Amino acid sequence: VVFNVKAEGLNVSVNQNYEFSDDINIVVGPSIISNEALVDLYPKIKSVLKESSNPQRAFTRAVTGMRRTLRKTQNQARRKLLPMTTAVTAIIVAVFVASRFLLARGIQLEVVALMLGAYYKRFIVEGGEVWRLLVSGFLHVDFFHILMNMLALRNLGTIMERVLGSKRFILTLLSGILFGNMFVFILDEATIGLGLSGGLFALMGALIVYLYETGAFKNRRMVSQMMNIILINILISLLPGVSFAAHLGGFQVGIILGFIFSKRKDWDFIRKAASGLLGMMTAGLIFIMFQNAYSEPFVVLEQEVIKAWMDVGWRSYAQRLAQRLF
Repeated sequence: VVFNVKAEGLNVSVNQNYEFSDDINIVVGPSIISNEALVDLYPKIKSVLKESSNPQRAFTRAVTGMRRTLRKTQNQARRKLLPMTTAVTAIIVAVFVASRFLLARGIQLEVVALMLGAYYKRFIVEGGEVWRLLVSGFLHVDFFHILMNMLALRNLGTIMERVLGSKRFILTLLSGILFGNMFVFILDEATIGLGLSGGLFALMGALIVYLYETGAFKNRRMVSQMMNIILINILISLLPGVSFAAHLGGFQVGIILGFIFSKRKDWDFIRKAASGLLGMMTAGLIFIMFQNAYSEPFVVLEQEVIKAWMDVGWRSYAQRLAQRLF
């Protein structure tokens, strides 16, 4: 599509021999401004109209300034286009800074993680802190962990927030975190769980559905890139200390939501079936969670968390948690 629009703006030249000056084409120099109305629009222009003793250096500075302004404008545009990706990134970074502050006070890493909302089955069941199933996704206490997840969030968010829209994007991300932790809860796989991986795998699942829906899988280069991403994430899931269950739960709900959010007219039945499947899956997981609610207590760790909260001044919360656990 070609758009035929009228060119509007100012063409400012520093070539004082330029002969075609008018209201739009303006010549400026140390002792000349071909259109004095420009001074009314930009009153500071006279302060920068001076000859340079080093034109090459002045030109380099001008180009550097333009690049800096362009990057700033691009970042502002990206934040406007990807508000949820930006907001999630800001929250994760803020929580990470808080973890650094607590670690600097000499508090153990595991204790800091639990203080800031990490998944811990005893706190969820006995302490009634169901919110940990979701909040734990925004918590990272390791530099490498947060770096990898932030890179993945930026790559997936750049695509999927534009594809799904901000509301569906954040719903997919949060659902991945929630369902990932529900899988961990049932399999009793992890003592302490944290990180955005479940949400990222949900976005990846939704992305695969989108690529199939739009026919992008016919592009060999696209297929190669996707297979590399999937393979890398599968290998990461198999590393020691990484929750395969959280990744699996997030990936499954991401695929289901990808079908629910699809726009193909001939997929109406698939969308309805996916909605029904999501409802049954949610109900089934909750039922199994109630059947598998017991977890082995780690009394020393739990007492350390309560003591840490006492030390930082949150005595009422620490006392309430102690009453529920012991």
